[in-house]
Amino acid sequence: MTNNFIEEYNELKNIREAYDSTEKEIEKQAARGKFIEFKEKISSKGNDYAKYFWIFEDAWRRGNNYIDFSDVIRDEDIPNMVKTLRDLGFRKFTFSSTWSSAVETAWLFTKIGCLLEGMVEINSKHKDWETDEYERIPAYLFNLN
Repeated sequence: MTNNFIEEYNELKNIREAYDSTEKEIEKQAARGKFIEFKEKISSKGNDYAKYFWIFEDAWRRGNNYIDFSDVIRDEDIPNMVKTLRDLGFRKFTFSSTWSSAVETAWLFTKIGCLLEGMVEINSKHKDWETDEYERIPAYLFNLN
């Protein structure tokens, strides 16, 4: 995985922590300004970079080890998606979609050279309302090499 994504994730985490750790409006406003600057920096690196950074950030914020794709992926988007992930330095990703076509999408990943390593359990986007813990769900683990 790209070191830039990890560094930028940590930068964003620090901005969020600064915002959450204060009650002073002036400090909250400063953190908001840093967040706006951060979003502009990410956007300036191009659409693909920004798209995959925010997907990566979401997965890591939930405590997952890999970038995760949980939505429907159009068949025609898969070749460019895999190429972009490789170009960005990713080596593995998870695919946790529960849509009815998820198995077919997983098959397409393997047809273009991704190795299905197996299945893992990851943190979903949803939290249990009683425990405030992320719900655990199964996901395919793919190797991009």
